[in-house]
Amino acid sequence: MTSDAVVIDHMRFGTIFDVVTSDALILRFGAAMLRRSGPTKSKLIAQRMRQMGRLKMEVTKNPTLASLSVLDLLAPEYFDDIRTRSCTLILTLI
Repeated sequence: MTSDAVVIDHMRFGTIFDVVTSDALILRFGAAMLRRSGPTKSKLIAQRMRQMGRLKMEVTKNPTLASLSVLDLLAPEYFDDIRTRSCTLILTLI
């Protein structure tokens, strides 16, 4: 079993799963966390990856940002969009 599979196995199939598995940076983040923390933390790593997937879903509700990857969204020109959507996401979870 690959390192990605250890973490991906802890995710349910659905929209967030599709977003996570389609974004290279989220997958690389999970692999790096797995190397750093080990397989005993795979559920926590999967949770962090899902959070990044939710943020990407929220940001890409804006049609002009829909085609961008998480790596592209880290550019300074998208800072305000990320900040605004992060606050929106946080408020919906409260």
